Order: sequence, then C-alpha cells, then structure tokens
Amino acid sequence: MKMKVAVRLLKLLPTTAANAMTVADIAKKWYDYEPSKEEKRNIQRYIVDLASDEDDGASLINTVEGYPRRFYLRLSQVANWFMTEEAALTILLTGQSMAQTLTSLNSSETSPLADIAEKVASASLATQRIRERVRLVPDGLGRLPAHIPAEVIKASIDAIANLRQLTFHYRTSSGVESKELVSAQGMIVKDGAIYLIGTKGLADSPRYYGLQRMSQVEVSHRPHQDQTGFNFDRYINDSNLSSRLREHPGNIDLELKVQSEAIYHFRERPLSKNQIIATFDDEASYTVNTNIPWSVALVPFLLSLGDGIEVIKPKRLRVMMGNHLTVASQYYKAI
Repeated sequence: MKMKVAVRLLKLLPTTAANAMTVADIAKKWYDYEPSKEEKRNIQRYIVDLASDEDDGASLINTVEGYPRRFYLRLSQVANWFMTEEAALTILLTGQSMAQTLTSLNSSETSPLADIAEKVASASLATQRIRERVRLVPDGLGRLPAHIPAEVIKASIDAIANLRQLTFHYRTSSGVESKELVSAQGMIVKDGAIYLIGTKGLADSPRYYGLQRMSQVEVSHRPHQDQTGFNFDRYINDSNLSSRLREHPGNIDLELKVQSEAIYHFRERPLSKNQIIATFDDEASYTVNTNIPWSVALVPFLLSLGDGIEVIKPKRLRVMMGNHLTVASQYYKAI
C-alpha cells in the first residue's frame, strides 16, 4: 500500500472503540458519496493491510468483532509510526494558542491528531511534566477572538486543501456588502482573527478577507487559479497584515528619551536587533535608538507608556504623538 493511501485512511479512522466504523462507513467518508461494491472492497483491502498482525502484533488498526466488524486506530502504534515526543509537545502547546481563535471549528475535525499527541506525551514523564506546567498566555488585554462560524472555517480550509474556488457573501468593516468568488491563496491567523488571502483572476491583486465578515460560504466546483510569481510570505510582509503601513514605506530611525522606570520595556524586549540604549545627560533617563518599520502598532505602543517616554525623532512621529496626547488631555480637564 502506498504511504499516501495509508495516511489518508488513518486520518478517516476514529481513535476510540466507541466510535469504531464499519468498512461501509469508512468507504462513504473516503469517496464522499455512496460507494459501489468494488469501491467498498478496495477499502476493505486497505483495512486488512493496516490491521495485519504479521509484525509481532504491531498493527495500526484495532478491530471490534461483530457483524459487521468495526475498526478504529491503535494509537500506541500510530504514535510510534508517525510522531516524536518533540512533535507531540509542539502540537499540544500550539493547540493552547490556537484554541480560542479556532474555537468554533468542530473539535472532531482535529481530535485524532490531538489524541495521538496526548498518547505520546503521556508515555514520557519528562514530556508529561512540560505538558502540565507550561502554558501559553495571550499578550496584551486578552480580548475575545472574533466569532467565526464553524462552516466558514471548514469551507475555507476545504477550498485550500482541494484546490477549489470559494464563494461567499462579504460585509466590510464599514458595512459595504458584496458577493465574492475567489481562489484561496492562503490563510493567516492574527490577533484573534483569521484572514483568507484571495484572488479573483490571474492578474488580480491579492486581497485579504476577515472570516468573521463572511457568510453563506460554499466551495465552488471551479478549480483554484494559481498566480504565477505569487509569494505568500512576501505578500504578508508587504501588506497591512504584517502591521506595516503602506503609506510609510521602508524603515524609520526612531529616537526616544525613556525614563528610568520605563527602560525595562526596551531592555527586556528590544524593538529590534540594532537597538542601542545609552544613558542620558541627567542620568535619570536613557536614549533608545533603533531602525524599525512604521507599523500599525507603533503609536499605540508608545502612547501606552504615557509619561515614561518622549519621542525625539522622527519629527512627524513626534508631532503625531503630541497631537494625540493634547486631544486626550482635554478629556480629563474637568477632573
């Protein structure tokens, strides 16, 4: 049996005896329609191969006797076949960070892989301790993730996996509605939301769509259109999704005067690898110099430090900060 066939079959099988499936059940999921007798026999042959006990009982599939017989994965063997302790730990810890964003996706879609990872992690005391005592906590305020219906996520993933175009109704943040037909070039998870990168034609510029703004999503019968020369990572870096602002191309030379009580922000988490911190003349504050992109997050970050910092340059950023603080100070004059 080809590895590709074995992997696909293992992905279809449940991981517990309670959810064990018959050959007919497996064939229906495999073909995505009511299979013929010949197609069912093909699946039965695959099952027999994977359930073989020739190698000292190390089969990948368990059998629940009865009529008809039912089958499910033998997790210990699948784990030994496919997964290392490091891979299992990565899956489990990554699952913590992704769980909130993908909370609306049916858990049954991802449970076999998580079950296998849990099995591997539990077999090692060291890995189990790490699993129990390491947590990934959201940065910042910990805002709730955008609500995305499970069917929207599933259809978007199916379109990518099966190279099909996607149709959906879209409502922008300003309330403009449209009906879209796009080729999904990729998906990005960012700041509690998921974005689909889509193109409408071979010469169309890619555009990103927030899945929380999509409805009536369907996978089209039309084949996906690949754009020659499209680079997914380069698009992310050059678009607003990387937090860079298009109206400020390139980097800026940033100079800050930072009070001593706030300097730890820059010592512990530098703005860049080229950041330089020096003592200021009064020795109660510091200068921070660095070269960084002008991003969406820059001004909010600097404002969050309040009177702990002063922007020295560039002049445009200094003026912008002054304007924000002047307006904000008016709100509190009556206090």
